[in-house]
Amino acid sequence: ATEARVRPHPQQAALAPPAQQQPLTIVPAPLVNEVTGLPLIICPYCKDVRLVVLTTMNSRKNLGKCFFKCPRNYRNDPTSCPMYKFEDEYEAYLRREGYLDSTSLLDVVPELLQEIEDLRLGFQEIKERVAVREPRINWCCVVLGCLNLFVLFLDILLYALK
Repeated sequence: ATEARVRPHPQQAALAPPAQQQPLTIVPAPLVNEVTGLPLIICPYCKDVRLVVLTTMNSRKNLGKCFFKCPRNYRNDPTSCPMYKFEDEYEAYLRREGYLDSTSLLDVVPELLQEIEDLRLGFQEIKERVAVREPRINWCCVVLGCLNLFVLFLDILLYALK
């Protein structure tokens, strides 16, 4: 879980000639935020500090929303690190940059829960249909059983008459 990934630095990879070997940087494995399930990556601007996740407290519009920022991002300071993203923007950024697969647990779990609920409702519907038909099924079994006995009785009678 704490493995490091080795990958070329994006800016260096873009500038290096294709024939030349690209320098590598070691990127430590990101920590995962327990609340959002999203990784806390190294700041893409500062490149030496890990992002932090906070919750808005003094904003009416975004009260209680999680956001991810560089510790060097300061409010109302345009000279500070620009890394500041709300959860949905941050998740999209992580997908775009290859930190997350195209689907994450955040996407799959609600779909699985819905599928489980659909299966439960379908099973409940089947149980209700069987309950409605059960008396008819029992009656049919009795009739078929009687017919079998009648045929057996006729067969014995015909055998005895021969």
